Amino acid sequence: MIRTSKLISPLLALVALFALYLHQFHPRLFADFRSLLLIAVITSCSLAFFRVSADALDPATAAAAVDRFTGLHFWLGTIVGETVGYALTATFTVLVVRAVAAPTWVRILGYASAGLIATGVIIPLGVGVASLTNFAGYVLWCLWLIVMAVVLWRADAATVAETPAPAAAARG
Repeated sequence: MIRTSKLISPLLALVALFALYLHQFHPRLFADFRSLLLIAVITSCSLAFFRVSADALDPATAAAAVDRFTGLHFWLGTIVGETVGYALTATFTVLVVRAVAAPTWVRILGYASAGLIATGVIIPLGVGVASLTNFAGYVLWCLWLIVMAVVLWRADAATVAETPAPAAAARG
């Protein structure tokens, strides 16, 4: 059986070469450091999970691998992935509602869905009703996305460009 620790260094070298290739031959897509960093982080996390899963096959290290996976799943999956995702989705929705001139009921639907989605950040604290409100928020958010697409599609491009968003008009 090949130990994965012997594979990690060559795989990271391949990741570095692939990132260099992307930067060199696709400069418009990967011109900045952030996109290359994102690829490196995703690949490194994938390799870490590969390492954990390979250790889980060995009976001597299976218990430690399960503990490691449980910890990584909680911190990377629940805390970072879901909780930050809920917060960013709610923030994105509020920013779009403030920036786009839309009917009042569409804006209210956007704010309501953002508020309900934001309740998802307390799910890891064990608040049971937060799962239901978060789910309802995502259902409303899907409806809001469809309605917003229709509003933007039907709006005349010149009217949208000339009409200031409600937040911009309030600022002066």
